[in-house]
Amino acid sequence: MRKKLIFGPLFAILILGLAVWGMLYLQGSRPQPPVVQEQEKAWPVAINVAVYDEHRPQLTLLGHVESPQVSRMTAAVEADVVETFVNEGHRVDKGQKLISLGAAEASMNLALREAEVEGLEAQIQIEKNADKATREAILNEQKLLELNSAGVERQQKLLKRKLGPESQLDESLIALEKQALSLNARQLALTNHAARLKQLRANLKRANAQLERAQLDMRRTQISAPFAGRISKLHVSPGERVNQGSPVINIYAVDRLEIRALIPERYLTAVTLGMQKAGTVKASATYLGNVLTLSLDRFAGEVNQARGGTDAIFTLAGEASSLPLGKAMHIILDLPPIPDTLGLPIQSIFSDNRVYKVVDGRLEAVIIKKLGEGINQRGSAMVIAQSEGLQPGDRYITTQLPSPVTGLKVSVIKPPREQGTEQEFTP
Repeated sequence: MRKKLIFGPLFAILILGLAVWGMLYLQGSRPQPPVVQEQEKAWPVAINVAVYDEHRPQLTLLGHVESPQVSRMTAAVEADVVETFVNEGHRVDKGQKLISLGAAEASMNLALREAEVEGLEAQIQIEKNADKATREAILNEQKLLELNSAGVERQQKLLKRKLGPESQLDESLIALEKQALSLNARQLALTNHAARLKQLRANLKRANAQLERAQLDMRRTQISAPFAGRISKLHVSPGERVNQGSPVINIYAVDRLEIRALIPERYLTAVTLGMQKAGTVKASATYLGNVLTLSLDRFAGEVNQARGGTDAIFTLAGEASSLPLGKAMHIILDLPPIPDTLGLPIQSIFSDNRVYKVVDGRLEAVIIKKLGEGINQRGSAMVIAQSEGLQPGDRYITTQLPSPVTGLKVSVIKPPREQGTEQEFTP
């Protein structure tokens, strides 16, 4: 009985092992499919041949129209706006009336100042007349003093001879003293005349200055253009009340328009050398379909370190008065020609500073130094650059691949027809 119990499990294990062995045998004996080796993809590309030559770079700058002569005119008097004669954008001539302010208050102030001047002029004349009368009165006062002095002497002689009362001598002495005091008063008035006249004339000078100010305020109620220009902003309307110093209108000179643009730091040396060699650097801009000729006149006197460059100021040649102040302009700046440079098509540039040359059917990344942009003989845009890794005759791709890397296999769509000349090959 115990043998049967032992034999049963062993038999089951044997059967299970035989089944596993049979399954493995069947799997190992079935035919295997042939191994397919995946071939590396070659990306089709167009190429150019590197040619070093002399190229004239161009820079594309973003500038803004400005004028060195801009006036933000304010009200010189407190008044009501009566009428405005121009609107924003109007061209005006020098002296042309722009705004009329109420003149009632200025007129009253003018009349008050005129009255003050007239009153002081009258006082000066009165003082002169009084001085003349004082001088004449002094002569009479001196004669009377002499008569009173003689009368005192006569009374003294009569009194010594016992021919007159003592009271008459006293009256003569009193009269003499009174006359002396009167003469002193006249002489004091004569002495003070010059000081009084000087004071009156100082008051008159002050009153005349206030009168001139009142006359100026009266004229300032009519606001006129300080120079020929264009209205950029009108701040007021008829009926408004303006205070002294309130902005009323902005005007800028149209005959002195300039364009300010930032030149990046890496191009400053080339631009500066161009100015030193030729005296100026030419540029151009387009406005309303018209090509405007520009000249680099000067650099800004102050540099903003945060901007990474220097502002250049361009003058406009010819008629450009229609340009609005603050207008953004794209400027094409012509730099001096640079020898031994590459003219690379824009589509050959990757990551802004890299091209890929083809070596033994595979790509090799080359770093370039951009010197500017230009136009090739076919009228297409190109990048002017230099690179130590791209030698004359090297072939570089002009096809914009999605993710080019060094070592990527490529196939040239069409080989160069002529070595030593820069060509572009497209499918």
